[in-house]
This record gives sequence, C-alpha cells and structure tokens, in this order.
Amino acid sequence: MTPRHLLMLCLFAIAAGAALILDRRLDMDLGGDPDEPAHAVTSLMVRDYLAGGFLQHPAAFAKRYYADFPKVALGHYPPGYYLLGGLGLLAWPRPEMLLVLQGFAAAFVAWVTWLYGRRMMDDLAAGAAGMLTILLPLMLKIQEMAMADLLLALLVLLTARSWVRFLESPGARPALAFGLLAAAAILTKGSGLMLGAVPVSSIVLLRRWSLLKDWRWWLAGVPVGLLAFPWMLLTAKITREGMVEQGMMEYFREALPAYLGEWHHSHGLPLVLLASAGLACFLARFLRGRSVTAEEAVLLSTLAGGAAILLLVPAGITSRYLAPLVPFLALLAASGARLFTGRLRLSHGWRGAFSALILFTGLIQPFQRFWPKEVHGFSEAVAKALPGLADATPQSQAHWLVSSDPRGEGGIIAEAAFRLEQRAPSPLRIHRASKDLSTSDWLGRGYQMADRTEAQMLARLDSLGVGMVFLDLSMRDSHRVDHHDLLARSLASAPEVWSLMATVPVTRLSWEKGEMRIYQRQSRAAPLK
Repeated sequence: MTPRHLLMLCLFAIAAGAALILDRRLDMDLGGDPDEPAHAVTSLMVRDYLAGGFLQHPAAFAKRYYADFPKVALGHYPPGYYLLGGLGLLAWPRPEMLLVLQGFAAAFVAWVTWLYGRRMMDDLAAGAAGMLTILLPLMLKIQEMAMADLLLALLVLLTARSWVRFLESPGARPALAFGLLAAAAILTKGSGLMLGAVPVSSIVLLRRWSLLKDWRWWLAGVPVGLLAFPWMLLTAKITREGMVEQGMMEYFREALPAYLGEWHHSHGLPLVLLASAGLACFLARFLRGRSVTAEEAVLLSTLAGGAAILLLVPAGITSRYLAPLVPFLALLAASGARLFTGRLRLSHGWRGAFSALILFTGLIQPFQRFWPKEVHGFSEAVAKALPGLADATPQSQAHWLVSSDPRGEGGIIAEAAFRLEQRAPSPLRIHRASKDLSTSDWLGRGYQMADRTEAQMLARLDSLGVGMVFLDLSMRDSHRVDHHDLLARSLASAPEVWSLMATVPVTRLSWEKGEMRIYQRQSRAAPLK
C-alpha cells in the first residue's frame, strides 16, 4: 500500500467514523429493521461458540441457543457476516461493536471504489464517487444497523477488481482470487450470485471470445462450486421460505418500477441523471464498435448481474438491496459528471474538482428525504426486567414472553442476550408470541392462532412457565395480530395473577412512538412441561 493509498483510506475512515458519531448511532437500540436483531443475535451466538462453546457439537449448541434466544437467522442467511461479527464481538461483546464494524466496512467500500475509479477517471472524481458510498442516505441508513449489505458491497467490489486483473493479465492466481471472493460474497448474502454474470458479460463487452478456450477462465468457478454451492444446496429449503410467492414475470413487472423508484428516491434525480448519462456513454461506445476498458466492462457486467437478481429473484423489494450496486452507480455518476465538465475549458485538475462538486451537490435532494435511525426503549425495558433473574440458573431458567412485530420481538431478545453475562447455557429463555401463541411461516403466511379464549391464553402462559410478559404497544396497527390483542385482554382480565410492573416509552422513528408494558407474575410460574 502506497502512502497515497493509506492517506485515502484514512480519509474515508474519518468520514465514516464522523458519520457514525454525529448521527448518534451508537446510542440506538437494535431493531431499526426486522432483520437487524437476528443478525446481531446470530453474530453473538458465533462469538459465544468461539469463546468456549466449541467444546460442544455446533448443531447442539445452535439448537440450544435458538431455544433460549429465538432470533437466530443462520440458515435463512449464509454464515459470512456472522463469522466477521462473531470475531469482532470476541473483542467487545456489545451491539456497538457491530456498528463499529459497519463503519470500517463503509470506509473500505469507499476506498476500494476510489481504487477502482481512479483507473477510469482522475483521482478527485474517483474520490468523490468513493465518498458518495459513505454519504448517500441509503448507505448511511445501512451503516446505522447491524446488517450484511455493506460487507456484501465490499466483497462485490473486491471481486470485480480481481476480475479486472484477470482480464488485463489472465492467470490462475487472479482467476482463483475472483472465485474465492465471489464465494465469500455468496456466503455473506445470496444476492452475491450477481457476480456469476461478470465473467460472461465482460467477454461479450470486450469481444474477447478466445478467453472461453482458456482453462484459467473456467478455473474461476471452482471455488464457488466447492465452497458456496454446498451451502446453497443445504439451505435451499429454508431459503425458499423467505421468497415471495410470485411467478418470475409477475415479480419482474412489480419489481422493475419499484426499484427504479427506489433508485430515484435513494439517489435523487441529479445523481440518477448523471449515472444514466455515464451508462449511455459506455453503451453507445460498445454499440458503435468502439472498445471499452476492462474496468468499464466489469462495472457494466456487475450492474447487469445485480439488476437480474433484483428483478428476477422474488426475495421482496427494499431499497437496501441496492447497496452492492451503489459503488458502481456512483462511478457511473462520476463518469456522467466528467462528460459535462469535459465540455468546459478547464485544466485537468479543475475538471476533477468541478466533477466532485457536481456529485456532492447531487446529495442535496436525497438528504431531504433522509430519516436517521431512531430506536429507543427496548434496552430500557430489558433493564427493568433483569433484576427478576436474580434467582434464575441454567438448570432453573426464568421465562419471558415478548409480543410484538419482528422488530419489537427481536429488539427485546437481542438486548437481553447482550446484557446477560452468561448465555450458553443461559439462565433465561425468551418466548416469541409470534411462535408460541400462533403459527405461520417466515413471512407470516398461513397465520393461525393457538388459542381462542382468555382462559386458554392464561393456561398457555402457565404451561410455558412464563414469569414476565413484554406487551409492545408501539407498533403500527397494521402490524398487530389477533394473538397480540387476545394476550392484552387476557393479562388485563387476571390482575390477581399478572401485575403491571412497568411502562416504558418506545421510539421506532422520530414520529412513531408508543409504549412497552411489562407484566410480572405475582406468584411463581408453573414449571415448563
């Protein structure tokens, strides 16, 4: 690494750290996204296994951990992010550590974007593109939470750079590097499969058909087949539960306008127009028979693969799925800005500075629609309930029940897991109302209540041995389900058994607030059967 490279990495790290601190993200509770608590708890499980649980069989350890903290997502998601998170939590087993890792990932995404872009344009324009990957509200939102999308974006970028090296100098080493990094991306998140389009599409764009006869080109797929494919095969049934029940074309017709809208919403019209201009320029050169560079070919190939995954795989529609494509869209926007400044009579240095200014000006519109993470109350609720665990042991566990939507249930489970000094084995077992008071699949389909009357509900609490109930009233009315309302009525109908111990204010967004009611059994609960 040259001093210039190190300087740029430090600059991006300072920017990411400043964004982390100024936005007060370290003070927030887990639960900014329904998946965030699951990622945090699963990372903590990996940490606890590495810290001593490895003496047990991994499957038995995970099964017991899930029984106590039922927000483990391993299987629904690949293990890549959890390995990194678990290693980080070995040093500091607190949720804040996961956000620190997000800050580092953001800095490296920006740095690799700059490294990639400086071979396509001047340093200032490439640096501005890198800074966009930190400052775009979409990326800031992801940095606020313990999510795998930033790590995936970094791995996709590194994989793309390795393929550029292969195209410039075909060899076994860059081919294997591509395969290993692509496997790591897929093992971080399934959408890493977008990288499968890169080797083929880049050949088409560069018109280098002779590479198909080179055994080293085929070597790139070997690490993916050996490392990623077995995991995909093993978890295919579980992964399928998270898919939307739509045909491919039906989903495509819904996803295309939705993701175009998400792109516009997350980037703003100026950056969308600049990126579109850069894309049109590259495609026009290709269609006219003019050559494109290896960097440009890989950039376009990665975008094509990412678009195919977003539009054809029915995994649901959300803006954060755009994250792996943001560095490449930022580079396209920088290329579009250079098209404009190239028509001005400016020196090379001033053209780069003006291009950077145009890109940063484009941030104004998306920031007008940026709502930072604002999640409070789950940690306070757990803190009020923890003294009740004084007599609990792994052999005589205390039992809590939390009734909320996935964000609320996960928020309580994650905060409790991180606050406990002992987790494996744990003196506490937490029950999710969505699992113990009803049945449904991963996406809530096929919902059925377990009980119909208040007496049945109270009897179920007895049979589970529940001594503390968290009743979340902060979620939207559209997220409330029948068993939640029945539980509320049941607790209110038996004040001689269930007393209201505390009411804690809960904030989910700056305009979305409510309360968490904590009910405590006045007499010792029946033992778990």
